[in-house]
Amino acid sequence: MSNTYQKRKASKEYGLYNQCKKLNDDELFRLLDDHNS
Repeated sequence: MSNTYQKRKASKEYGLYNQCKKLNDDELFRLLDDHNS
């Protein structure tokens, strides 16, 4: 049971990490676009 909980917790944290990473990538692209225009 704890193994399943740990997996779920890890995947949830990984999902949050990916969400933040995507946001940071979007901000980077926006900064690049602003710089180019």
